[in-house]
Amino acid sequence: MVSGCLGITMYTKVMKDGNVSDMKIEINTTSYVYGLMQSSAQQQGYPTVKEYMLSNVSKEYGSSTMSGNTFDYNEEWSGDNVKMTLTAKGSFKPGDPIKIYRDGNYMIFEYSPTASTAPMPTPTPTPNPYGYGYNDSSMSNLSDAMLSGITFNYYLEMPGKIVDSNANAVNDNKAEWHMNGKTMSGMKMYAKSEVPAAAPGFEALLAMAGVFACYYLAASRRKER
Repeated sequence: MVSGCLGITMYTKVMKDGNVSDMKIEINTTSYVYGLMQSSAQQQGYPTVKEYMLSNVSKEYGSSTMSGNTFDYNEEWSGDNVKMTLTAKGSFKPGDPIKIYRDGNYMIFEYSPTASTAPMPTPTPTPNPYGYGYNDSSMSNLSDAMLSGITFNYYLEMPGKIVDSNANAVNDNKAEWHMNGKTMSGMKMYAKSEVPAAAPGFEALLAMAGVFACYYLAASRRKER
């Protein structure tokens, strides 16, 4: 019943200034879980899941970052399954539990679990008048099964080549982590990348062109003599 009930995939691109751009979140789930999300959104005053998600992501990033950020939400239904996609384009400064900062010529990405992502406690069984019950072991197994039914994949793109990381896979400037609800509760993500040198600005190009022009004129005059 719980197998494959919820899959979350997140894509994040870190720029050279330490801000995040081109963020995307994909949520794959069943109509039953979607119904629970819909009910939760309505209890918090949002008529739809779409409005709930857009409102929360704009609160998180919209007020403290550059103007011109855009957010989009889309749903794709296929039978009993639904795929929700939330995209954000612009320049965002992430907050806890994500930290992005520069250390010399390197950019550091860190994700550290907070209290809200602490392991789920095992429910305490309560007596019932029908003579059946669950012991601690069976309740723990049920909790593990439910958490294992949640998958989480995180794809990160850094501004330069990644030189150190605890990711499951690293390829040049890209890293990826693959977890489930049980393992992600205590998972810390870390990546350290080089920061490419800035390309010459417009003024530098003009200065360079001027040097070549002077050299060319001087050479032409020598030939005329």
